[in-house]
Amino acid sequence: MSIDIFFQSVTIQRCLSTHAINTFSMTGQEIREAVINILSDIAPDEEFSSIKDDVPFRDQFEMDSMDLLDIVLELRKRYRVQIPEEDYPKLDNMNSTVEYLLPLLPS
Repeated sequence: MSIDIFFQSVTIQRCLSTHAINTFSMTGQEIREAVINILSDIAPDEEFSSIKDDVPFRDQFEMDSMDLLDIVLELRKRYRVQIPEEDYPKLDNMNSTVEYLLPLLPS
């Protein structure tokens, strides 16, 4: 395979993968599960099976502002969701996080 054909193939694969990521949809429950997965990766020693959806993450778990920033970065990396800094407070607890993400990952 020539180098040009290789790069064309890689470019097409990236476009298809970006399109697939940007067009999939998630329900509120799927978003909740995705957030729990991210939280589990960020704080593996915490127990997330009994999250209180209306209580701030910081009040339930040993998380600081850097952990909350990690949530934003993981959402960007995994789901290509751009969250402006002024919206970070909307990711305070599970209810507000799901509510914020629903229109960005429409069902």
